[in-house]
Amino acid sequence: MYLLIGKNNCSACTMVKTVLKNKGIEFEYKTLEDLPQEEQDKYINLAQEQSRVSLPLIINDDNKILTLQEVI
Repeated sequence: MYLLIGKNNCSACTMVKTVLKNKGIEFEYKTLEDLPQEEQDKYINLAQEQSRVSLPLIINDDNKILTLQEVI
């Protein structure tokens, strides 16, 4: 299962959710701005460490951020 971190009114986030659903890929979706600050910082730091600078973030069980192409 994947963790998808996105934000409100994000067309890329909506597109990724739609693709994952259509492919039958299980994921949990969280909106970055709705998370507690500590959790926001955790995901932002993870993204920076892996040179990922845009949302959505697709995170696997090993805390590796993947592209949509790597998932599908």
